[in-house]
Amino acid sequence: MASEMLGHVMVNAVFTPSTIKNLPDTIRYFSGLGVRQIYLSPDYSAYWNEEAISSLTRIYEDIGDLYKSYYREGNPHYISLIDNKISVILRNGYDQKDRCRMGIAEFAITPEGNVFPCERLVGSGNNDHQIGNIFQGIDPKFMLCHCAKGQQINEACLECAIRDFCMNWCGCSNYMTSGYYNRVSSFLCHSEKTILQTSFRVFRELESELGPLFYQHLVGKQC
Repeated sequence: MASEMLGHVMVNAVFTPSTIKNLPDTIRYFSGLGVRQIYLSPDYSAYWNEEAISSLTRIYEDIGDLYKSYYREGNPHYISLIDNKISVILRNGYDQKDRCRMGIAEFAITPEGNVFPCERLVGSGNNDHQIGNIFQGIDPKFMLCHCAKGQQINEACLECAIRDFCMNWCGCSNYMTSGYYNRVSSFLCHSEKTILQTSFRVFRELESELGPLFYQHLVGKQC
């Protein structure tokens, strides 16, 4: 009974440069308990050095292999890193409504009435993110102090073939990893490229093997 109940539980495993190597084992552990909805989120505030960034490829590929093995065993799992990117692939990229509109159409307001461009920035400990107060008004121009000069995103992003499938638009993630709302870090760039490649490979293989059964899971008819 406990195992059946855990099948409806969602867990979120936050990984850091020092713990990313344990991600496949983390998935196996939760799966062994009966958990089938597993979210994996990087700690964007951590320092991702070159060694940690280069390890992403192997770790993400191992996660992709686990994802496929669960399907082949008739025990499909929702693993956010894979499923989210497969959804983006099927939609031919992120829609405009999916993209961050921090400080424009998205705000966070504290109990004191202070206004921030995103709720993730409220707890950053940096009041420089505050763009106003509900009593004194809002001035989105305050956001410019965290915007790098020049193009809105990295010049390399403008020419990148997968830019529509990438989260280069997430201002909070950008700030936490690069120090600017509009600059993509080497960590985020490599992570997005790697998980997109892995997810595409997983999708092509399972689509070929399982056909309609795989699509049923993707639209929520199986979990």
